[in-house]
Amino acid sequence: MAWDAFPKDTANYELVYDIAICNEAAGQVADAYYAYRLAMLLCDDVKDREVIGQSFQHLCSYADASEYALSRACGDLAEMLYPEGVVPEEDYIFDREPRYTFVTDTKDMMDDRIETENPEGTGTLYMYRDSFGSALIPYLSEEFASATYSRMVPYAIYNVVTAKADTVIIERAERNIEAFQSRPALMQPLKGPETAEEIGGYPLRGTETVCEVRENGQYYQIDGEIDPACFTDDTEIYIALELEDGTQELYTPFYTSERGFRLYILRKENQVKVSVITENEGERCIVNRTNLSYNQ
Repeated sequence: MAWDAFPKDTANYELVYDIAICNEAAGQVADAYYAYRLAMLLCDDVKDREVIGQSFQHLCSYADASEYALSRACGDLAEMLYPEGVVPEEDYIFDREPRYTFVTDTKDMMDDRIETENPEGTGTLYMYRDSFGSALIPYLSEEFASATYSRMVPYAIYNVVTAKADTVIIERAERNIEAFQSRPALMQPLKGPETAEEIGGYPLRGTETVCEVRENGQYYQIDGEIDPACFTDDTEIYIALELEDGTQELYTPFYTSERGFRLYILRKENQVKVSVITENEGERCIVNRTNLSYNQ
């Protein structure tokens, strides 16, 4: 299960700018380098913000570094905002021979999937990233024996298990954080403790709740929206999966909007029906039932 790749208390969320601002000059021209330094500190389980801040104090700006090269390039965001008058910006990069090599036939740092290996590195990295992550690839690839960088959305979390990654980084521009809700990660959900007898005892209620099921690779993708007549700010949503032998499994979906939901379930031949369940003031009822059709 993908959840096994994320032990409790091992996830860290940090805004790079909040910490890197301790060195204002470098914070302006070395964002990627600071993000890389912060990521490595967090990978080493350094969580104390004061300790992290002190670690940054000794870092010099790129202009003071002995191995750097100055280049001028147009950022993708600037090109979107000013397509007719974009001005190249100064950028600082280390001018040294990399220790890592590309495993994939990489044409551009914007490729959807990039893999690197480094005989002098340690550990295995799997990184979900956007266009900003392109600047991090050279730094992180210098640290890890093997690294995979994916721009595919939604995030296929099961790839972490397949890659046997011991380090997972999710990088996303802050303005796109809401996409974690609207386009949740593709992963098998946690199953609740409820028995088939309990689930089968929930009353069926006629509502205008919508539920749509489609195949997404090895998963069923279940999307829907709860009828506003049976939804409040305190409503909980569950999805029950019924099997051929009559057993049922209960899952908690992602909430994609105020009343919207999404759930990914690994496709199997013995799955026959999906029930959408709401809970209001401790009372649960079934508000939609949809049949499943398995295609190999």
